[in-house]
Amino acid sequence: MDEMADLWMQFLTASGQDRARLSQDFALKWTAEDVAGREGLLVADPGNRTLHNDAGFLYLSLGRAQEALRHFEAVVQLEPASAAARLNLGAVLAQVHRTEDASTQFREALRLYPDFAAAHTSLGNLAVAEGRLDTALEEYLAAVRATPTDPRAQNSMGFIYLNLGQPSMAAPYLYEAVRLDPQMSEAHHNLGLVLYRQGDPAAAIDQYREALKLRSDSPAVMSDLAWLLATMSEDRFRRPEEAVALGEAAALTMGRDAHVLDVLAASYAAAGRFEDALSTIQQALDLDPGLGDPGLRKRQALYRAHQPYREAPPTR
Repeated sequence: MDEMADLWMQFLTASGQDRARLSQDFALKWTAEDVAGREGLLVADPGNRTLHNDAGFLYLSLGRAQEALRHFEAVVQLEPASAAARLNLGAVLAQVHRTEDASTQFREALRLYPDFAAAHTSLGNLAVAEGRLDTALEEYLAAVRATPTDPRAQNSMGFIYLNLGQPSMAAPYLYEAVRLDPQMSEAHHNLGLVLYRQGDPAAAIDQYREALKLRSDSPAVMSDLAWLLATMSEDRFRRPEEAVALGEAAALTMGRDAHVLDVLAASYAAAGRFEDALSTIQQALDLDPGLGDPGLRKRQALYRAHQPYREAPPTR
């Protein structure tokens, strides 16, 4: 796109968010054209590994995993001894919920390259998805041992200890992850979760803000930051209007998600918008009337009484 087209977008859209959305539409158009170009070249050169790889990644960027899969399968057929090709194929198989086939590819990658940290991490991710946290811990630990300088492996270790309820074990890995890669939004987010559980909401908010700076479209970070800005018991932490903006953005991204709607309702209540809080928390309850979280009903009762929800951080 040329400079005039960029100016055209700026003048014809009402907000930065609208411009970003239109820019994304143009990027998708270019990607679709790039895919068509690669497919055309592959007709003449079907054994070109690079073209298959390019087409696969382009299809993934368009959200068309099934079509990407065909190309990554072709790469493995062309280079069956490539651990990287096995890893890519496994990742797409996992995305289309063929987890057993994905696991087979990750294990084959490790057979070809035993110190392949990314393959261990991928097996750990599959284990997390299946609720096998102990197995995930073993795989993530193997990834860190194989490549201690890999920030993704360090972040995964922090993530699994966090989910095992051991924030003190998670913290060193997450500090190392952000040291190795200060641009990793997920590591900053996870470190924020750890710091909050360790009773330091100020430091947690700082990490959430850094994570959001690096990835402004993350609904998980937006909702976690909004929750603290809306519900902290100490006045110095609360920013109700910012919490509402973050909660609404997260809800717009996630759609009908009970947790995000709960966060948005708490944000509305913190801002004194109790009717909005009540309608929003009712939406969360409607998604799953049998929700096991009694906190939803408790917060609903508070909003009916025109009282916001307040939460003290865990003690250090």
